[in-house]
Amino acid sequence: MRNCGNPRVIRQERGAWEGLVHRYGHHIYALCVRVCEAEDLEATYLTMFTVLREEHFVVLRAFDGRATLTTYLTLVLGHCLAGQRLGMRNTGLPPSRLRRLPAA
Repeated sequence: MRNCGNPRVIRQERGAWEGLVHRYGHHIYALCVRVCEAEDLEATYLTMFTVLREEHFVVLRAFDGRATLTTYLTLVLGHCLAGQRLGMRNTGLPPSRLRRLPAA
């Protein structure tokens, strides 16, 4: 799943979103566990998937393949989680910032 995140998800092909959730859900959950209190864990976990779906999958479309998708999601969603933990109102990255985000 390199280059353009997951093209099947972006094209909204049947079963593609579910496949992405199945493949990366445990990783996203582990990120949430590291920074969330137990009472916020489920809501935060679901919010990370909302972030991935925002603006017709802008986060996945910004992925350019210079790292693995797992590494990219760790960086982008980790940034969102850090913002959430710091109490920032908007925890998502603006599309302009995503396009300039360097790969690991």
